[in-house]
Amino acid sequence: MEIAYTWIAMLLSTALVSLLARIVSIPYPILLVAAGLVIGVAPGFRAPPLNPELILFFFLPVLVYKEAFETSWRDFHRWLRPIVVLAVGLVLATIVAVAVAVKWILPELSWPVAFVLGAIVSPTDTVAANTVLHRLHVPRRLSAILGGESLLNDATGLVALQLALGVVVSGALDWFDVGRTFLWTVVGGVAIGLLVGIIVNQANRRIRDTTVLFTLSLIAPSAAFVLAHLAHASGVLAVLVVGFWVSWRFHAVEARTRYDLYAVWRLLAYIVDALCFLFIGIEIPRIVASVTSEMLPHYLYAGGVVTLAVIAVRIAWMFPATYLPLKFVAALREREGGLPKRTSVFLASWCGMRGAISLAAALAVQKVLGATQSGAWDAVIICTFCVIIGTLIIQGLTLQPLIRWMGVSGDEQSREEERLARISMMQAALTRLDELKAETRVDPSAIDHVEATYMERLRLLISEPPPVKRCHDLTDKSDSLFAVEYETLQMERTRLLTLRDGADINDLTHLRLQEELDVIEMRALAHTKLQSKQ
Repeated sequence: MEIAYTWIAMLLSTALVSLLARIVSIPYPILLVAAGLVIGVAPGFRAPPLNPELILFFFLPVLVYKEAFETSWRDFHRWLRPIVVLAVGLVLATIVAVAVAVKWILPELSWPVAFVLGAIVSPTDTVAANTVLHRLHVPRRLSAILGGESLLNDATGLVALQLALGVVVSGALDWFDVGRTFLWTVVGGVAIGLLVGIIVNQANRRIRDTTVLFTLSLIAPSAAFVLAHLAHASGVLAVLVVGFWVSWRFHAVEARTRYDLYAVWRLLAYIVDALCFLFIGIEIPRIVASVTSEMLPHYLYAGGVVTLAVIAVRIAWMFPATYLPLKFVAALREREGGLPKRTSVFLASWCGMRGAISLAAALAVQKVLGATQSGAWDAVIICTFCVIIGTLIIQGLTLQPLIRWMGVSGDEQSREEERLARISMMQAALTRLDELKAETRVDPSAIDHVEATYMERLRLLISEPPPVKRCHDLTDKSDSLFAVEYETLQMERTRLLTLRDGADINDLTHLRLQEELDVIEMRALAHTKLQSKQ
């Protein structure tokens, strides 16, 4: 019964935090950690020990898969250099900085264990940052780079952790073996992701049952991660490739099914996200109780130093890694849109919160360190929790006020891109209407009505920069009118896909406009079915 009480409390906390987050200006991950801490210390609640495999083999694939679907791969490709610099270079720099810091404070730890800790806390968790960045509409360049970093640095950190644990177990470091392992980790992860992605795309093209497709979409990321894990490749890269491959061809799915899948996946990802941060709070009392009272203050002090090192190394890395290549290589400047503003660079350096991945990794190494070096594991787990809580509080609570204080401008680039895409889609629809006028099977009055609607919306879009929301009145329309609207809708879809494939718009703009077309089509079909029944 204790487990049932705990799950009820966790789900209720998720609902209450969702309501509270709308009122207070605090990122919901911080509120969830606090709620988890309350659950962890509440009398009568005895939560089962958190199994790190739950996060690594289910929670992580779900979150990565959802983020891959909502990532603009055009922007990812454009800003690949800064993304790799952060996801690989900064991760390695963080590992070294943390190892030096913890070895200085806790000299009794071996260097391999110090590097294990560095690998654990090296990946960022941008959920807390994204809740603020998305709400305030920061420039696309900043959000694209931070999103790409969060997608790749989990893989880098977990691979580094695997190598560091190998040194702990064997006591030796073979650089040839390290290079071979890293190469296979990348190549194997990408290959497995492609294989699973091809299979899922074939299923999406042939299956029309929403329930079956949702079940398959739930299996796909976990299956890719598990297969990559069994092959000693990168599970995160495998899930990324699956997400990219499936999202790129997801327009082949029917509109109703596609809309339902997006809606369910967003809810699922939110619940999984919330559970991850709740688990962090719940685990705090248990971890503190497992450490001897004599060593706890010493480990907490070390954790504070490591937290400051993690924050400092990110700030120190960000500015030279951003500006030096752009100042000396003109081609990079042109490709990446010139030199970014200093405010944007500083905000990127401040978005370094850690989360559930570090927690799962720290719990997972207990099998290696806990059996032979329980003191080392105590130090690692306490320092990890200090970094997670410290970065969430120090950076998470100050990010939104910092953005407002710096006056960072919104994403005007995306808004203008969306406006131009709408204009192009409407022009394509008007071209199709001209073709329909030559066909005798179509009611001319229906064509005139639809054409007038498009012309009015087009006039508003051309004269007013902000995008116009679509408000189609679908009541009391003839079958002929619906037929004309359906024809123009399909023409808009074709033009939208052409714009995406031609890199005129990014994937996020395509996703927003595609969902809008899906809603219009579903309303039209529902009205048609209602008319046929009457």
